[in-house]
Amino acid sequence: MPRVLTCFVLCFALLGCTSTGPTEGGGKKKERKHANHVGSLTFHEFKGQEPTTKPKGKIKGEGVTLVNAEGKEVELNSLLGKPMVLVFMRGFAGTVCPYCTSYTAQMAARYDEFTAAGAEILVVYPTREEDKAQVETFVEIVNEILEEEGQESIPFPVYLDLGVKVVKHYNLVGDLSKPSTFVLDPTGKIRYLYVGRDADDRPALDRVLDEVKKLKQE
Repeated sequence: MPRVLTCFVLCFALLGCTSTGPTEGGGKKKERKHANHVGSLTFHEFKGQEPTTKPKGKIKGEGVTLVNAEGKEVELNSLLGKPMVLVFMRGFAGTVCPYCTSYTAQMAARYDEFTAAGAEILVVYPTREEDKAQVETFVEIVNEILEEEGQESIPFPVYLDLGVKVVKHYNLVGDLSKPSTFVLDPTGKIRYLYVGRDADDRPALDRVLDEVKKLKQE
């Protein structure tokens, strides 16, 4: 390839890599609303399949409290009674993790499939005391992704683990929390548990849904 053409192609590629997002009419870039969000990964594929931890026993929810959207403490045990997909996000550690928002948006888009299989989804967002307002930012970003995809807002509850107490209780401590997904039967018995080893290590939603459907067949 001639040297001039090679330089042109390289410059074009570098310019393409600097693009920060989609454009609106007239070529104007859409401004990012949340500066502490590092980007959207709406179509990221999560590939985890087999549980990383052997499920055993029941989740111990007595005395374990989460904070709901109204700021009230709710005991986890009171939320059991039907199959549940309990998902711990990484939490706020200076930025809102794009893998967390992507995974939550994908669960929201497929929520009807989970409810048809008889399960509820519950998302837990851990934060330090001083960062508790970040759960609102997390929800806003997920809803923005859903809106862009023509979906409604998050249809399931997002609870706050204030002070990372619940994460510590279940030994999920990582960069705040290891991204973790539980499938629980109505009594709280753990039927599937996937503890992510890094930010995007999460179970494929098809795999999680298969576990939920097994419960319905029993």
